[in-house]
Amino acid sequence: MLKLILDKSKDQRTNWRYIFIILLFSVLVGGGILLYQYRVEREISLLIKPIKILKVKEKTKESTEWKIYKNEKIGFEIKYPENSVIKNHKFRKLWGYPYPIEAEEIKISIPFKRGTTLISKELTIDISRRDSSVECLSDDYFGGYPPDFSPQKIHIGDIEFTKEIREDAGVGHHWYNISYSTKKENYCISLVFTLHSVTPGVFLVPPPEYDFEEESKIFYQILSTFRFLE
Repeated sequence: MLKLILDKSKDQRTNWRYIFIILLFSVLVGGGILLYQYRVEREISLLIKPIKILKVKEKTKESTEWKIYKNEKIGFEIKYPENSVIKNHKFRKLWGYPYPIEAEEIKISIPFKRGTTLISKELTIDISRRDSSVECLSDDYFGGYPPDFSPQKIHIGDIEFTKEIREDAGVGHHWYNISYSTKKENYCISLVFTLHSVTPGVFLVPPPEYDFEEESKIFYQILSTFRFLE
């Protein structure tokens, strides 16, 4: 009788173990499906809804009081919000091409609304020197990772940019990257805007989803301040 009770108790523990494994697998699969659906819906909304870009001549009161990053060597400048912070400024060499590429990276942390799933908002100014025959894209900054959709040509004033969108996710985190690249002589200048968020499921008490439209609209204000120096 005692052996029968012990065997039954052991079977119950084994059953609970299988149930736990099945539940964990269901959560992982369900989370992956929801993330994929989120990405698809986000990209479709971006394709359907035209992007509003401020023209260079339309300066807001805020942008006139912003800080200025100026690169006199290459000859360009761009403004960014006054309460932003330059996180790092580094140089690097990229190999794996027919020739080495010299690159400079300036990462700027932009303020955002706290208390949501958004944990950082950044502008990265990526400058690489390359042969004139190589197309100016932000692919080297992303390690050769291609954009989610074909690059698009847009104009801000008389400056042509190549726009790319990339999304990435892993272990409860999500990165939305939108970049604008333009060329001057042998230099490719990429302005990479990044929204880094976490999925609500990683919290016991999930915070509200961040407002994508509200958080991303400043990107176009910053982009509109870019200009080449005379």
